[in-house]
Amino acid sequence: MSRRISARIGHCFTLCREQNTCREPHGVVVFDVAADGATSLGTIDPSVAAARTCLARETQFVRFPATGGSFPFQFTIR
Repeated sequence: MSRRISARIGHCFTLCREQNTCREPHGVVVFDVAADGATSLGTIDPSVAAARTCLARETQFVRFPATGGSFPFQFTIR
């Protein structure tokens, strides 16, 4: 599952770099995962602010198994 998530989210950073809107992406992106597994975009590092729209769009396709509780999912930018 983590490879699929990485591919979807990594696509946003690739586009951002190609369009020269993210100069040196770094830091983390935090996704908020609800108890039912639905995911929404939380906080992002300012270095990737231009990727916010893409990240928000891709987030709707990322689902986790229902856990009965919410939790943050942190994605490190490399």
